Amino acid sequence: MNGQWIILLSGTSSSGKTTIARALAKRLSTESRPFLSVEADKYLPHLPDDWSHATFGSSLSRALHRSIIAFAGQGFDLIVDGVLPYGDRDGVADALEVFSTFRFCYVGVRCDPDVLEAREKERPDRNQGWALKQQSDLHDGQQYDIEIDTSIASADRNAELIAGYLIDRDSEIN
Repeated sequence: MNGQWIILLSGTSSSGKTTIARALAKRLSTESRPFLSVEADKYLPHLPDDWSHATFGSSLSRALHRSIIAFAGQGFDLIVDGVLPYGDRDGVADALEVFSTFRFCYVGVRCDPDVLEAREKERPDRNQGWALKQQSDLHDGQQYDIEIDTSIASADRNAELIAGYLIDRDSEIN
Protein backbone atom coordinates (compact mmCIF):
# COMPACT_ATOMS: atom_id res chain seq x y z
CA MET A 1 0.00 0.00 0.00
CA ASN A 2 1.28 3.45 -0.91
CA GLY A 3 1.60 6.11 1.79
CA GLN A 4 -0.66 8.89 0.54
CA TRP A 5 -4.34 9.21 1.36
CA ILE A 6 -7.18 9.21 -1.14
CA ILE A 7 -10.39 10.21 0.59
CA LEU A 8 -13.39 9.63 -1.65
CA LEU A 9 -16.62 11.46 -0.85
CA SER A 10 -19.48 9.59 -2.53
CA GLY A 11 -22.90 11.20 -2.56
CA THR A 12 -25.57 12.59 -4.79
CA SER A 13 -25.50 15.87 -6.59
CA SER A 14 -26.21 18.72 -4.14
CA SER A 15 -25.40 16.58 -1.09
CA GLY A 16 -22.59 18.91 0.01
CA LYS A 17 -19.53 16.92 -1.07
CA THR A 18 -17.58 19.89 -2.39
CA THR A 19 -18.19 22.01 0.71
CA ILE A 20 -17.11 19.13 2.93
CA ALA A 21 -14.04 18.46 0.77
CA ARG A 22 -12.93 22.08 1.16
CA ALA A 23 -13.55 22.06 4.93
CA LEU A 24 -11.71 18.75 5.27
CA ALA A 25 -8.73 19.99 3.23
CA LYS A 26 -8.52 23.03 5.48
CA ARG A 27 -8.78 20.85 8.61
CA LEU A 28 -6.17 18.26 7.57
CA SER A 29 -3.60 20.30 5.67
CA THR A 30 -0.37 21.36 7.30
CA GLU A 31 2.46 23.47 5.93
CA SER A 32 4.39 20.35 5.00
CA ARG A 33 1.46 18.10 4.06
CA PRO A 34 -1.33 19.65 2.00
CA PHE A 35 -4.51 17.72 1.28
CA LEU A 36 -5.69 18.67 -2.20
CA SER A 37 -9.38 18.85 -3.01
CA VAL A 38 -10.32 17.38 -6.41
CA GLU A 39 -13.74 18.37 -7.72
CA ALA A 40 -14.52 15.76 -10.35
CA ASP A 41 -17.21 17.97 -11.92
CA LYS A 42 -14.55 20.53 -12.78
CA TYR A 43 -11.70 18.10 -13.37
CA LEU A 44 -13.34 15.66 -15.76
CA PRO A 45 -13.21 16.78 -19.40
CA HIS A 46 -16.60 17.35 -20.97
CA LEU A 47 -17.50 15.69 -24.23
CA PRO A 48 -18.86 17.80 -27.07
CA ASP A 49 -22.67 17.86 -27.00
CA ASP A 50 -23.03 15.65 -30.06
CA TRP A 51 -20.76 12.88 -28.67
CA SER A 52 -22.19 9.96 -26.74
CA HIS A 53 -21.34 9.83 -23.06
CA ALA A 54 -22.48 6.21 -23.13
CA THR A 55 -19.67 5.48 -25.60
CA PHE A 56 -16.87 7.50 -24.00
CA GLY A 57 -17.98 8.01 -20.38
CA SER A 58 -16.51 4.77 -19.06
CA SER A 59 -13.12 5.50 -20.63
CA LEU A 60 -13.17 9.05 -19.26
CA SER A 61 -13.97 7.78 -15.76
CA ARG A 62 -11.16 5.26 -15.83
CA ALA A 63 -8.73 7.90 -17.08
CA LEU A 64 -9.82 10.18 -14.24
CA HIS A 65 -9.25 7.44 -11.67
CA ARG A 66 -5.73 6.87 -12.97
CA SER A 67 -4.93 10.58 -13.03
CA ILE A 68 -5.97 10.78 -9.38
CA ILE A 69 -3.61 7.97 -8.41
CA ALA A 70 -0.89 9.68 -10.47
CA PHE A 71 -1.19 12.70 -8.14
CA ALA A 72 -1.13 10.42 -5.10
CA GLY A 73 1.88 8.60 -6.54
CA GLN A 74 3.72 11.90 -6.63
CA GLY A 75 3.17 12.40 -2.90
CA PHE A 76 -0.12 14.32 -2.74
CA ASP A 77 -2.91 13.44 -0.33
CA LEU A 78 -6.26 13.89 -2.06
CA ILE A 79 -9.87 14.50 -1.13
CA VAL A 80 -11.97 13.57 -4.13
CA ASP A 81 -15.61 14.48 -4.50
CA GLY A 82 -17.99 12.89 -6.94
CA VAL A 83 -15.71 10.73 -9.06
CA LEU A 84 -17.69 7.49 -9.19
CA PRO A 85 -19.41 6.89 -12.52
CA TYR A 86 -23.10 6.86 -11.65
CA GLY A 87 -24.89 3.77 -12.94
CA ASP A 88 -21.68 2.01 -13.98
CA ARG A 89 -21.00 -0.78 -11.47
CA ASP A 90 -17.83 -1.81 -13.32
CA GLY A 91 -16.60 1.78 -13.22
CA VAL A 92 -17.27 2.00 -9.49
CA ALA A 93 -15.37 -1.26 -8.95
CA ASP A 94 -12.49 0.11 -11.04
CA ALA A 95 -12.29 3.27 -8.91
CA LEU A 96 -12.35 1.34 -5.65
CA GLU A 97 -9.69 -1.06 -6.90
CA VAL A 98 -7.21 1.58 -8.10
CA PHE A 99 -7.77 3.89 -5.12
CA SER A 100 -7.28 1.05 -2.62
CA THR A 101 -3.62 0.76 -3.66
CA PHE A 102 -3.17 3.86 -1.47
CA ARG A 103 -4.39 4.64 2.01
CA PHE A 104 -8.04 4.90 1.18
CA CYS A 105 -11.10 6.18 3.00
CA TYR A 106 -14.50 5.73 1.37
CA VAL A 107 -17.03 8.21 2.76
CA GLY A 108 -20.76 7.92 2.14
CA VAL A 109 -22.31 11.40 2.02
CA ARG A 110 -26.03 11.22 2.69
CA CYS A 111 -28.68 13.92 2.76
CA ASP A 112 -32.42 14.06 3.42
CA PRO A 113 -34.40 14.10 0.14
CA ASP A 114 -36.25 17.31 1.05
CA VAL A 115 -32.94 19.07 1.74
CA LEU A 116 -31.51 17.79 -1.56
CA GLU A 117 -34.51 19.09 -3.46
CA ALA A 118 -34.26 22.51 -1.79
CA ARG A 119 -30.52 22.73 -2.55
CA GLU A 120 -31.10 21.86 -6.20
CA LYS A 121 -33.71 24.60 -6.51
CA GLU A 122 -31.23 27.13 -5.10
CA ARG A 123 -28.66 26.27 -7.78
CA PRO A 124 -29.64 27.07 -11.35
CA ASP A 125 -26.76 24.97 -12.75
CA ARG A 126 -28.35 21.76 -11.42
CA ASN A 127 -30.62 19.40 -13.33
CA GLN A 128 -33.75 19.44 -11.20
CA GLY A 129 -34.61 15.98 -9.89
CA TRP A 130 -31.17 14.48 -10.59
CA ALA A 131 -30.16 14.26 -6.91
CA LEU A 132 -33.34 12.41 -5.97
CA LYS A 133 -32.88 10.02 -8.88
CA GLN A 134 -29.30 9.32 -7.75
CA GLN A 135 -30.37 8.91 -4.13
CA SER A 136 -32.62 6.02 -5.05
CA ASP A 137 -29.65 3.73 -5.80
CA LEU A 138 -26.27 5.50 -5.49
CA HIS A 139 -25.48 4.02 -2.08
CA ASP A 140 -26.90 0.53 -2.81
CA GLY A 141 -24.35 -2.16 -2.05
CA GLN A 142 -21.60 0.30 -1.10
CA GLN A 143 -19.53 -0.47 1.99
CA TYR A 144 -18.30 2.84 3.32
CA ASP A 145 -15.61 3.34 5.93
CA ILE A 146 -17.66 6.17 7.42
CA GLU A 147 -21.03 7.75 6.62
CA ILE A 148 -22.08 11.33 7.26
CA ASP A 149 -25.38 13.17 6.85
CA THR A 150 -25.22 16.74 5.58
CA SER A 151 -28.85 17.43 6.45
CA ILE A 152 -28.15 17.13 10.19
CA ALA A 153 -24.56 18.39 10.54
CA SER A 154 -22.61 21.29 9.05
CA ALA A 155 -19.77 20.85 6.61
CA ASP A 156 -17.27 21.75 9.34
CA ARG A 157 -18.79 19.22 11.75
CA ASN A 158 -18.78 16.50 9.08
CA ALA A 159 -15.16 17.37 8.23
CA GLU A 160 -14.31 16.93 11.94
CA LEU A 161 -16.03 13.53 11.99
CA ILE A 162 -14.05 12.36 8.95
CA ALA A 163 -10.81 13.83 10.34
CA GLY A 164 -11.37 12.00 13.63
CA TYR A 165 -11.87 8.74 11.78
CA LEU A 166 -8.66 9.27 9.79
CA ILE A 167 -6.62 10.32 12.82
CA ASP A 168 -7.66 7.09 14.56
CA ARG A 169 -6.27 5.15 11.58
CA ASP A 170 -3.12 7.20 10.92
CA SER A 171 -1.08 8.90 13.64
CA GLU A 172 0.78 11.00 11.04
CA ILE A 173 -2.36 13.02 10.34
CA ASN A 174 -2.74 15.92 12.76
